[in-house]
Amino acid sequence: MNWLLPTNAYTALISGLFMISLGIFVFFKSPTKKLNIIYLLFTASMANWLIFSFMLYNAKDDAQAVFWDRMVYLGVVFIPIFMYHFGLIFINKEKENKLILWAGYLMAVGFLFLSRTDYFVSGLWKYSWGLHAQAKIMHHLFLLFFFSYILAFLWQMYKYSKDVKEKNLVLSQQVRYLFISFVALNLGSYAFLAAYNINLNPLGAYVLEIISVSMMFFAITKYHLFETKVILTEILVFVMAMILFFSIIFMPTVPFKIGAAAIFIIYCFVGYLLIRSTMKEVKAKEISEEMVRQRTKELAERNEELEKFYKLTIGREVRMAELKEKIKEIEKK
Repeated sequence: MNWLLPTNAYTALISGLFMISLGIFVFFKSPTKKLNIIYLLFTASMANWLIFSFMLYNAKDDAQAVFWDRMVYLGVVFIPIFMYHFGLIFINKEKENKLILWAGYLMAVGFLFLSRTDYFVSGLWKYSWGLHAQAKIMHHLFLLFFFSYILAFLWQMYKYSKDVKEKNLVLSQQVRYLFISFVALNLGSYAFLAAYNINLNPLGAYVLEIISVSMMFFAITKYHLFETKVILTEILVFVMAMILFFSIIFMPTVPFKIGAAAIFIIYCFVGYLLIRSTMKEVKAKEISEEMVRQRTKELAERNEELEKFYKLTIGREVRMAELKEKIKEIEKK
């Protein structure tokens, strides 16, 4: 492999590795949760684009370059529909938009097969910064599909952010950071322009992906978007334990090795207590939040009953006042 590659290549590779690492991190927090699974698939499709772009820059001839550019589309065709699906699950509107969702998946599969043909991409545009396959007629239709679903996703997230702004501050912050990070991520789609003989270096697109990944990670860790407090603690404890374990091996003398081993054992015990304490804290928080939700629901129901009673009482008093007026009128007559 040629390691004397342009900055674009290494930036794309680093961005792709960051993206898939975040997806795996989120997935292993809750492997059975649909939101986490779809997020992993989305990050994998993004990483496919970025890592195979790195391979494209490393191509030794034109045929190899076209091959790697077509490999890029193995993931790219699914980016918009995975993003849209993630948004629907997040805002709990998957069932309401099931027809549009599955139509999107069918079109993505169709474009996957088309991307293997010369009707999608064929030939190369050569620029000072690298190569890109030439877009053909089916690629134009793909772009229409791509941006339609991305705009639908952003619109759904925008509407949801307006709905929850006054109701839930934490959720509002989650949606805000997610929305901004996805906007930054999708600005990177200007990399498509190179397929249309528009000489714009896609380096900025790869940098935008790194920025968007960083913003997503911030949203996940700060606002517990995927309930990651426990796994962050586990990762920290594990990494520190590995450092201490390997320090035993590299200690120069036996007394130092014994001392390092003692520190390692003590740290493992403390780390276990820390993880258990964090799990208890998260569990207690979940129970507390459930109690608050239940109490809020009871208060809302009670308030509704009082409101009905109030309306009934006021209505009766108004009716009695009207009857008294009528009686007075009758007495006068």
